[in-house]
Amino acid sequence: WNWLGLCRNGDAMIIKNTNGKGLAKLMTYLKELNKERVYVGVPRSSNGIRGNAMIAMTHEFGSLANNIPERSFLRSTVLEQADKYARIFATNIPDAIKNGTPAYEAYSKLGTIAMNDVRLKIASGEFAALAPATIKRKKSSKPLIDTGNLRQSINYEIR
Repeated sequence: WNWLGLCRNGDAMIIKNTNGKGLAKLMTYLKELNKERVYVGVPRSSNGIRGNAMIAMTHEFGSLANNIPERSFLRSTVLEQADKYARIFATNIPDAIKNGTPAYEAYSKLGTIAMNDVRLKIASGEFAALAPATIKRKKSSKPLIDTGNLRQSINYEIR
């Protein structure tokens, strides 16, 4: 191959394959991308799932035993924003290859955007209503928001 073109937003980015180096550079980068993944959510503590991670899991999936309805903020955000995340990632990859930046940076941009989207969903999402006793205790009818700790615990990791 003498030339390899990558399309981004209708524009073509061309990597010249000089003595096999251009293609080798692209293949190395794609292998690096394949080794890493972005995870968005609440990190568990070193002693297992505790605190905000347990609260997040309980609300994300609901708890029949505790009469808590499902209030998905992680899965629903990812599903609602999937096309946006694909476009962002597809835009960042050619730029990263062109500029010689590590794959980690492309994943980091995506992680930051997804993290902020999940936090926004917690703050403004429409969820199942709280029980009257919970509203009385919290002095608020806003699901998933009490102290703000859950929302602030949303983060991303690249593994």
